[in-house]
Amino acid sequence: MRLLWSVAGAMVALAVSWVAGGPTGAVLNTPGFLILGGARMFGVLPGHQEPSLGEWIWLASILSASFWGLVVYLVIGLVDRRANRAGKSPAI
Repeated sequence: MRLLWSVAGAMVALAVSWVAGGPTGAVLNTPGFLILGGARMFGVLPGHQEPSLGEWIWLASILSASFWGLVVYLVIGLVDRRANRAGKSPAI
């Protein structure tokens, strides 16, 4: 169930970043751009030509959606862990 919620969270983040755009989209896509910047700095990205702006934005969006899905997964895990320690049933 946790995986389903994390995938849903990733899809919501991706949809909000593309539909809302502007500052909200930029904040949601920041993790992807940071990952891409680090990969470029260390020479991990293959190819000899520079990717186009559209390719950078799509790749950053995919990486950001994956990042936010992982964040949702970890948060749900922490909530479940705290609920189990308190003797309550899991929240989700």
